[in-house]
Amino acid sequence: MDMKAGIQFDEDNSNMAGTLSAIMNFNESFKMGAAIDYVDHKTLDTAMQFGLCASYLFDDLYMAVLVTTGDVVVDNYLGQKVGKTTGYELVGAYTMDSWRFLGGYGQVMHDQDDFGYEDADDKKQATMGAEYYFTKNLMGYAEYAIKPNDDIYTVAVQYNF
Repeated sequence: MDMKAGIQFDEDNSNMAGTLSAIMNFNESFKMGAAIDYVDHKTLDTAMQFGLCASYLFDDLYMAVLVTTGDVVVDNYLGQKVGKTTGYELVGAYTMDSWRFLGGYGQVMHDQDDFGYEDADDKKQATMGAEYYFTKNLMGYAEYAIKPNDDIYTVAVQYNF
C-alpha cells in the first residue's frame, strides 16, 4: 500500500490545504485508491472533498475511473452558503509502439441554489490526445479538450531529466 500526506500554508498562514491518500495494488493490473482533501481559504471559501479511484491495465490498454463528493462553504455577497459537489472522470489510454492515444470524460455537479451563483452550471469536459515518445526522456503531445463554452488546444514537448 502506498500512502501519502501533505499540508500547505501560504506566507501569512491565512490559507491552508491538506491531503491524505492511499493506493492499494491488488496485482500488476488492478489498483484502487482513496483520498481526502481539505482546503481553507480564510477570506473566501472552505472545501472538504473525498474521492475513490480504480484503474486497470491490460496489455497496452489502460482504463481508470474517479468519483468524488464533498462539501463547499462559500462566502460571497449573498452570505455564507453550503453546497454539495459530486463528480466523476473516466479515462482510457492505448499504447502502440512509441505512441499513446488518450481519451477521457469528466463532469462536476453541484447544488446551484446552494452556491447562489447564476451561472453555476454542471461542468463537463471531454478530452482526446496523443503522445509520442521520441526517447525515454523526451515526449511530445497534443490534446484537445471540449467544454460546453470553451475548447482548449494544447501542443507541448516534455523532457524529463
